[in-house]
Amino acid sequence: MKNLFIIISILFLFSGISEAQKITMTGPRLVSREAAFEIVFPTGFPLPKHEITKDNMVMFTTETNRGACLVSFNTFEHSLFETKTIEQILSDAIDGYLKDGSVLVSKKDISLGGYKGKTVKFDTKDGNNIYYNRFDCYVYGDQLLQVAFVAYEKKELDKKDLADYFSSLTLIDKKLESHTLGFAPEDDDYTVYLPHGFTKPTGESSEIDTDYGKVPTLMYTVENKTGACILASSQYPEKLFDNKTTDQILEDAMNGAVKSQDFVVLSKHYLLRDENAGLSYIVKTKSKNSPIYIRYEYCVRLPKLYQVAYSTYSLKELNSPEVLNYFKSFELSK
Repeated sequence: MKNLFIIISILFLFSGISEAQKITMTGPRLVSREAAFEIVFPTGFPLPKHEITKDNMVMFTTETNRGACLVSFNTFEHSLFETKTIEQILSDAIDGYLKDGSVLVSKKDISLGGYKGKTVKFDTKDGNNIYYNRFDCYVYGDQLLQVAFVAYEKKELDKKDLADYFSSLTLIDKKLESHTLGFAPEDDDYTVYLPHGFTKPTGESSEIDTDYGKVPTLMYTVENKTGACILASSQYPEKLFDNKTTDQILEDAMNGAVKSQDFVVLSKHYLLRDENAGLSYIVKTKSKNSPIYIRYEYCVRLPKLYQVAYSTYSLKELNSPEVLNYFKSFELSK
């Protein structure tokens, strides 16, 4: 199993994949550790923008010529639950949607992980323009969690990828994480929960030669009978971020890893971990008899680039709930 580690190189500053590959692109994924949820936006939408409103609502928005996706959450004062029921809080949210002459189309009860919610469709008019809206809202603990789409054409709301966007919303069970091994390296600034069967990773410091000089890197690895976990962070000089966008840095990281080992890229999507941009992709080796499958997830928070990876001989193992929870659990320290 040692070769599962050997092929996980971090060569961030190559550019270009060595040959044309048919890569499955999916929409950007948002992982909010702060509010403990995950959602996948429709294919073709850019990475959402993160902002905090004056009333402390956290919002993620992304838009194309089809319309706009909105995901948001805000935290209630606990005293609110002493004066209002969850049903009343949800009704207040819907009343807020229907201001300024909006026309209600439909409304029904929904739930997510046992938490109550409402889904509502309504039309709004702005001058000569009509917008077609769907908003799902949930009272999740002490938060109001909202997922919405504002369509420029009515037919958009009936498309499958829009339905998939709403149904992709899942909650992160942090209580479940407490039953697995948590790892927080003393010399780094993140935490992660390993899949069952893994012990504490061992660390190694090194310096990577790049176009911007030597870059200090910390890597932690651990394996069991079915796979290997690899965690790494590299701290780059400021001039890298002056010369390259975050997207370019992420693409270079992927292209460097792919080119260095001649991987075949199976799928790719952009990632947002709270306010930090990232990239996720799956590769396999070209061995016909026993290919190795690897999922990489990168995340950038200046001046560092972080990597979470898992390698295995089984694609089913790579997509197992425990391995996916391992990726969801990665969290940068505040």
